[in-house]
Amino acid sequence: MGSAERARPVGRERRPIGPDAEGSSHNHDRARVQLARLGHAGEVSGRHSGISWMMLDAREPVRKFMTPSPRTVAPATALSDARNVMAQEQIRHLPVVEAGRVVGVVSARDVLVVEDLRVFASYDTTVEAAMAADPISVPSDTPIGHVVKTMAKEDIGCVLVVDRGKLVGIFTDVDAVKLLSRALSG
Repeated sequence: MGSAERARPVGRERRPIGPDAEGSSHNHDRARVQLARLGHAGEVSGRHSGISWMMLDAREPVRKFMTPSPRTVAPATALSDARNVMAQEQIRHLPVVEAGRVVGVVSARDVLVVEDLRVFASYDTTVEAAMAADPISVPSDTPIGHVVKTMAKEDIGCVLVVDRGKLVGIFTDVDAVKLLSRALSG
């Protein structure tokens, strides 16, 4: 079975990540060394969230690069409504929140897969049927290098940013590509 045909798990186990998590090892200076080898050791031009920054530092907290206060949906939201929100806001991931607590995340791909399967069913489908339960989340002070490394290792398109049990942001694969683009355009 090719990677494009690989079945996506319905739910993922929530695992803490961060510099103190078990098995966590990363070289904070790796990005600086790799950029220097590529000839991008000087100042990186670019702005994100209104902050000017020198070369991308993998130790910077994810809060500096996340999308704050992301749009959310409830588990009982109709899947078609979630699809419409994604289309209108040009986003691919929606955190699923119930009673103020993150219970999942639904992606545009999840919606398409479940809607394709729904052709064989005669019921209205909700976000709960399509979401990945217990998504990976991090506190806002988690180093961006660790967040990106975890996204690559876990093959996920977003990480939810949660402080004291409250969703405060989302960091997506698109955000990661924008960071890489800015770092390489030095």
